[in-house]
Amino acid sequence: DEGLKKIISYVNSLKNCAALQSRTTATNKVHECASRLRNQLKTDIERKFHYYSFTTDIWSSHSLHAYLSFMLHYCTDDFELEYWTLEVKEFLGLHTGEHICNELNAVLQNLKLEEKLLTFGLRYNALNEKLEMDLMSIKHFGYL
Repeated sequence: DEGLKKIISYVNSLKNCAALQSRTTATNKVHECASRLRNQLKTDIERKFHYYSFTTDIWSSHSLHAYLSFMLHYCTDDFELEYWTLEVKEFLGLHTGEHICNELNAVLQNLKLEEKLLTFGLRYNALNEKLEMDLMSIKHFGYL
């Protein structure tokens, strides 16, 4: 957009504070930043809790792409509630309890979360998600 380029050129001439970057450069910077934050968060989480619970959900976008989310919940030693959305990823394949169980196990392994520290799972009130928690032997409760 020529108008946007003119505005950025003007701002650059004043304070040299903005520059146009390629989409690839911007995307790479976002991925690098996200990776650094994710690694720092993993380190922080390992030190901050003794037990955790999680919320998970699967939904479809308007274009019918399915996504799986994973949110971690825990209390610090000072009894402060903390929660983090640690994963939102495309969910490929059938939404069977076994497939959901496999994907959720992969998330737990990737995040290095020990199942023995898991106290409770909160899930969408669908039969396949109930089966997934049953397959994982997780105490769970459904929500609408």
